[in-house]
Amino acid sequence: MKIAGRVGMILLGMAAGALAFPIATSATATTPQVHADSKAAFAAAAADIRKEMVPGGRFQFVTGVEVTRVNTSLDAIGALFEKYGTVANMDKVVKVTLFNDQEVVNSILAERDDLRLICKPKRSTGTRIPVTECKTYGDIQRERADTHNALDQFYQRYRQEPVPQGQQ
Repeated sequence: MKIAGRVGMILLGMAAGALAFPIATSATATTPQVHADSKAAFAAAAADIRKEMVPGGRFQFVTGVEVTRVNTSLDAIGALFEKYGTVANMDKVVKVTLFNDQEVVNSILAERDDLRLICKPKRSTGTRIPVTECKTYGDIQRERADTHNALDQFYQRYRQEPVPQGQQ
């Protein structure tokens, strides 16, 4: 009985500890991935990715450096498919290179995906019961940009107002 009670307390402690850290989950069943086994399938996937990395697209929050890395990796993958045609025609070393380039693209796109759902536990005032708040990465980035713009406007207005006489 004592052992079962201790195990239950350990499991409860582990569960509580897991809730203390942000949990990132996907908002949709499809995750952004470059996974193509032929030249034609890859060309379509690469075109879709490049189209979504513009303002208003699913991957609009990819930074300039990351866009360069994604495009470089997509070009390298395209060159491999140009040379070999399909994954089946590639040897092991080339497949590893292909996989590594795919991982670069997939990791950047997964992190900057506008639809990625980020959930964090929050405590409301007056209660000890944590509530999980979930927002998409895109919503968080837009809120951050709106706050930054509002502060910029406030400071611009503050600097433009003349200082009253005697308060200089």
